[in-house]
Amino acid sequence: MSEQAPWVPPLKPPRILIVDDQPMNVLLAQRVLVPAGFEVRVARSGGEALAVAQESQPDLILLDMHLPDMHGLEVLRRMLESPWGGHLLVVAMSAHATAEDEALWRQAGCAGAIEKPIDVTTFVRDVARWLAGDRREAVQPSTGAPEKKADKFWEVLVANRLATPEQLARAMTAQAATGMRIGQILVEQEHVSEDDVAWAFGHQLGYPYIYPTPDTIDPGVARLLPEAFLREHRVLPILKSGR
Repeated sequence: MSEQAPWVPPLKPPRILIVDDQPMNVLLAQRVLVPAGFEVRVARSGGEALAVAQESQPDLILLDMHLPDMHGLEVLRRMLESPWGGHLLVVAMSAHATAEDEALWRQAGCAGAIEKPIDVTTFVRDVARWLAGDRREAVQPSTGAPEKKADKFWEVLVANRLATPEQLARAMTAQAATGMRIGQILVEQEHVSEDDVAWAFGHQLGYPYIYPTPDTIDPGVARLLPEAFLREHRVLPILKSGR
């Protein structure tokens, strides 16, 4: 079977409206879509999305289903029932979608659903498919699985001002191109230290971390660790004590 042809933007750039209140998600989508020839508009709430959609008449709306002022389904309903929005093409976005959620969104009028964070290696192709009228889902929705740990790791970095959304967006783009881990990229780009990354992972996993000094490390425990590890790492994960 022949490979799918690459996306070639038309003379008039397709207009995409991204509705999401999370700056990191917006920046990542913009960094992928704009170089591919798309015109991108942004709204960060349901009310703003309704106003921007009415004014700009986008070719595709990527709608986060969990907005600060109203649920995505309410935004969708108002758009599709309005005199100006009945024709709009809307794709739902969520980090926690189940098969039941995705079915409900389609029934309400969405053309499909996409998981957050986006996959930068397939995102442009997915958007092009929707614009061409292909209503298959971009990804299989989860079946109630817990949130991806990577999402929480990024949130910890941003919430504690260890990295900016712009830095994370660049790191995720580099990850797609190189396959390197995001934490490694951030360290090599000198945005964060190895200690910061280790602390963020510890916070994400629910494990406390300590910064050991010779007087805080039990000699018996230290003998179980490789000498190179003790020499090169100042941060050690300490598992929660159990019963």
